[in-house]
Amino acid sequence: LEQILESAKQLPAAEQDQTLRALGQVFYGLRDFEKAESIFKQLAASPANANDIQMQIVVFTIQRDAGDDAGMEETLAKIKEVAPGGELNQYYQFC
Repeated sequence: LEQILESAKQLPAAEQDQTLRALGQVFYGLRDFEKAESIFKQLAASPANANDIQMQIVVFTIQRDAGDDAGMEETLAKIKEVAPGGELNQYYQFC
């Protein structure tokens, strides 16, 4: 998996995004929350995903499962920034 992850960095942007999402899901399934979080944070930080609430929810979910309270607070703040309506947004309230 590490070799695939390194190879993904050489792919065109669209293919890289899809490959990283798949690898993030695999690492999450293997309960390697640190690697999964790293991948999804990288994806969430890309300009194409900057306002993607779903991506932030994935990061939040990984942090929740890892018991990372500080990370969840940080991600919740990002969701509040991105979500229309801030604290009143259903995604923010869900988290």
